[in-house]
Amino acid sequence: MIGNHKEINLMLIDDDEQFLDLNQAMLERTGEQFEIKATTEQEEVIDEVESGWVDAVVSDYDMPGRNGVELLQDVREIDSELPYMLLTGRGSEEVAAKAMKADVTDYFQKGSGNEVYTEIARSITDEVEDYRRLRTADILTDLVDYHSEPVIVVDDKQNITYANEALAGVTDEELQNIVGEDISAVNVPEVEGELSNEVYHETLSQGSSIVHNIWEDDETKYHLNLTSVSGYDGTVVGTTTST
Repeated sequence: MIGNHKEINLMLIDDDEQFLDLNQAMLERTGEQFEIKATTEQEEVIDEVESGWVDAVVSDYDMPGRNGVELLQDVREIDSELPYMLLTGRGSEEVAAKAMKADVTDYFQKGSGNEVYTEIARSITDEVEDYRRLRTADILTDLVDYHSEPVIVVDDKQNITYANEALAGVTDEELQNIVGEDISAVNVPEVEGELSNEVYHETLSQGSSIVHNIWEDDETKYHLNLTSVSGYDGTVVGTTTST
């Protein structure tokens, strides 16, 4: 059984209720983390995707009205990155080519054996993990971009993963030159030498926020705010730094 500490909301769609029931039963048995909604109605899939509930879709290909690839195209208009798995009874290269062109996440031939469902469950789990990581990164990037103060995002290895435009006003370095570099690559003359690795380690280990004062002539010139950043699974993955 493939387990995961975080629940995955899975939408199943098939016009054949027997296959739908089989898929649901096998995936529930294979992946205990799956919370499954099963339907024969394509509009229900669209509604659930629009609601934000869905983490992944598993769809049949041969269906009346829209086929699985056409449904995928409609889903992509709502969410371009949502994991979408296509099941088909055909081994057609033409179907596979259409699915790939429509940006399907993965493609499987229908089967009743445990092996195929183990493979599907593993693919869903891996793809949803990547999807959630991407969404977390997008949200963090938006927050940093709209922040009026200089902000640097640093990972757990103290490498800079992102910096906002406001940082350009207080550093001598071009922003594109510091992303991927160690935090020591940031040269802020007024606070040079104060961005110690120990400070970052403290924030990472505590999983919290701290304020580090930068002094000049016995007066506090900057409050260096370090805030730990948690990933989608709750683990600390780095820090944000703002002055």
